[in-house]
Amino acid sequence: HFGNQTPPAGSRLVHWDGLRLMMPIVTFSFIFHQAIPGLAKELGPKETAGNILTAVLVFSTLAYAMLGVTNAWYFGDAVQASSNINWNNYHGGTGEWSETEHRYIHVAWWAKAVRTFVVCFPALDVISVFPLNAYVLANDLMGSLNPRTGKRKIRSKSSARLCRTVACIPPVVGAIIVRDLGKITDYTGLMGISFAFCVPSLLYIYSYKKSIDLGLQHKTHYERIGSSLSFAYFLLFFGIASIVYVFFGLVAFPSR
Repeated sequence: HFGNQTPPAGSRLVHWDGLRLMMPIVTFSFIFHQAIPGLAKELGPKETAGNILTAVLVFSTLAYAMLGVTNAWYFGDAVQASSNINWNNYHGGTGEWSETEHRYIHVAWWAKAVRTFVVCFPALDVISVFPLNAYVLANDLMGSLNPRTGKRKIRSKSSARLCRTVACIPPVVGAIIVRDLGKITDYTGLMGISFAFCVPSLLYIYSYKKSIDLGLQHKTHYERIGSSLSFAYFLLFFGIASIVYVFFGLVAFPSR
């Protein structure tokens, strides 16, 4: 019961033109590489890290797929880039249509509560997470001020304020200038592709060759299927090709 829509609108099984839009968003949604070292450090048997992360990926994939398919099937071409906006006219089968106001009026309180929660939840979620991300980024910036030891020391209150300002202000200003969430995720997703495919591959290739040069053991407790130079190079070139493909699609076909 969304406005005048009750039955599902339906959707095509496959829409290949949307691949260039879906790739950066999906990739960005699965980025948690920066948290792996900290999480793995707390594990007792390091061999279990791979199984745990695999289970996380499988569960996340199923959850995202279920939500994505359900929204596309129900709302069809009317689905928004941020699908929570589709809940703005949810009335749960209550109320009555007003021809003068072009909306449902006298909607039950519980329906209003549900739609308000769904519409506002992403914004509330970002508000709660943004300070944490900004704080971590500011700490990294402050740590880079002492490259010799690599320790995250705050040299002065002025440097701390500068780093936190650099971490906080640009995203806020950018959000004010660009209000279309779809556009934001399109281009930030390009960085997501590089973080997901290119950076880990380069780190593996460099560490592998460095270990060989130093005569060290290059195999670790975290070895999994795909832990090889050939697979690392494959992911690297796949990431580069994906970035080129998505960027060309965004430039050649700017409209969603």
